[in-house]
Amino acid sequence: AVNILKQREHNSGIAAVYENLFCLLSRGMSLSDAMEEQAGVFPALMVSMIRAGEESGRLSDSVIRLADYYEREDRLRKSVGSAMIYPAFLMVMLIVSVIMIFTVILPRFFTLFDSMETIPLSTRILMGLSKMLLQYGNMCILIFLALFAVAYYMWQDEKVHLWRDKVILTAPVVGRLMRVIYTARFARTLNSLYGSGVPLISAVSSAFLVLNNRFLEKQFKPVMDDLSNGVSLASSLAGINGLDEKLITGIFIGEESGELEDMLVHVADSFDYEAEAASKRLTVLIEPIMIVLIAVMTGYVMVSVILPIYQYYEMMG
Repeated sequence: AVNILKQREHNSGIAAVYENLFCLLSRGMSLSDAMEEQAGVFPALMVSMIRAGEESGRLSDSVIRLADYYEREDRLRKSVGSAMIYPAFLMVMLIVSVIMIFTVILPRFFTLFDSMETIPLSTRILMGLSKMLLQYGNMCILIFLALFAVAYYMWQDEKVHLWRDKVILTAPVVGRLMRVIYTARFARTLNSLYGSGVPLISAVSSAFLVLNNRFLEKQFKPVMDDLSNGVSLASSLAGINGLDEKLITGIFIGEESGELEDMLVHVADSFDYEAEAASKRLTVLIEPIMIVLIAVMTGYVMVSVILPIYQYYEMMG
């Protein structure tokens, strides 16, 4: 199978990975160990599920679960990404419009405004900003780049990372969407690992790490301690701040009925649907906000420019 993949792959980098896998498998190494030898090419989740499938004799089932898992992850990621394209476009248009107004349109009125005795405050503010951009544009760019570099450095700091991940989960509108997404990912990962034969404690550990959220990962140790002491999974996860309560209820029902694996599938499917619906609602909310911002900015500029011109013609009359 790996040899077929190697021969059909046109990307030289991926083909080289298949070649390495083929050589290691030919020497008698297991698939999971061969994948682990590829220096982080394959996610730890994939390696764990492949190893569990090898040990249980259900490798084909593990691979099918992996395919389903990554297809759903990709579909959810694309759904959220597509929902943010139009708001991002509007934001870019707003920035471009502001730059054009301050550097191209307003300077054409400076000669007229400078000849007037009184100018409205809003017009003086616009003129000041416009002249600053024209005279100190290079310095403004350097200051912006410096602030961006400082913000990027702080963004990588562990404490800032923890605070950022917490804010993502507690924000008024976005927080609901992100909690649904994280819960769906946790349920899907836990179901894939547990259904492939990975022990529950190891499956929960891997599921937390896949979330890639420091705030949730920080709450991971008490959960593992509870599970090691024989506490049920639902009770162990009950104190997690950031996971939807419906997941806890579903896990509790699954444990009580002995159908935990099936219940995780249903819960994950439900949260996948909710995440897609929430991303669409978020787009519907963001679009009018961006349009209103553009309208307010444009209206403010128009009033600030037209008002002194109107006063000028009144003085002429």
